[in-house]
Amino acid sequence: MTSSRPKIALVGGGTGGHIYPLLAMYEELSSAYELLYFVGADSREEKLALASNIPHTVIASPGGMPRSLAALPWSLRLGLACLQNVAPLRDFAPDLIFSTGGYTAAALLIPALALRFPYVLHNLDAALGLANRLLARGAKALTLGLPIDPESIFALHYAGPVLLAGNPVRVDFEGKQNTSDLSALRQKWNIAESQKVLVVTGGSQGAQAINSAISEIKDELVEAAWVIFHQLGEKNGSSEATDSYRPSAYFADLGELYALADLVISRSGAMTLAELDASNCKAILVPYPAAAQNHQLLNARAAIGARPELFKLLEQKNLLASTLLMMIEEPWPQAISELVKKPRAVETIAKLLKCLLG
Repeated sequence: MTSSRPKIALVGGGTGGHIYPLLAMYEELSSAYELLYFVGADSREEKLALASNIPHTVIASPGGMPRSLAALPWSLRLGLACLQNVAPLRDFAPDLIFSTGGYTAAALLIPALALRFPYVLHNLDAALGLANRLLARGAKALTLGLPIDPESIFALHYAGPVLLAGNPVRVDFEGKQNTSDLSALRQKWNIAESQKVLVVTGGSQGAQAINSAISEIKDELVEAAWVIFHQLGEKNGSSEATDSYRPSAYFADLGELYALADLVISRSGAMTLAELDASNCKAILVPYPAAAQNHQLLNARAAIGARPELFKLLEQKNLLASTLLMMIEEPWPQAISELVKKPRAVETIAKLLKCLLG
């Protein structure tokens, strides 16, 4: 029997930053709407949709988006993918599409624009993504994960609503747990009450510059009673583990580790910052210097401006083991206890979608 609930299509992929907000939105929206996640074939988003039991359908994707649309072969692949995606789009016939950007999203939203299916764009970073710049003029609304220079939005000739909502995060990352939960987690991970927890991550791919600096100072940190959870990345080999130094290619339970963490060292992708913020984690941010439009540096500056008691910046050009050790050991600004708790991004965006559907 056909569902009478409004239908929302979810699309976004290529990197975890595009995917995880959609998993969070699925958690928030699934009870009220019929949802379908449009994923690229054999993609990371397809694997995560399968693992999370999210209804999904496979669509054509042009592959990795270049920094410039001037690349003719990629543009031809994009055009072909758009034609192939007309049929699955018509089959589901969404009342609204919610996109977090990326090359897979572009291949669905271009035919959606032609077929007049309405869509909302979510921009994760403190710089506008290429797909969002391309498609903004046809959007019903633009939601922002981080503040963006208003002039860059004006340049799009976009006249719709703009909502600074924050980036949606999964429930696993929402806030430090209570004392009894933390005690149980410490027992689970075999961490003594006298030990401090340092989580080091460069994302799923790792960060060689951060890895190298940590390798130089890990012995000193262990002597100072730190337990180090070090996410090396899937392509960065392995390292010998001890009770106090625990390397892994990837930690699936990062939400638990953030709950335990006294300090995190990480890149500054938009979703990493959102998860750290939601988990109330202090973090030293080392932006990836080769990110498009240097958006990780812009992300880090925006995060520090909003939460100076949580975040510090260490640019990779200044990343020395000695500098990192000093920053780990130095005192942090006092927490701002009177901060008004901001609404959850998933709730804010869900209200907007409801208004647009109404």
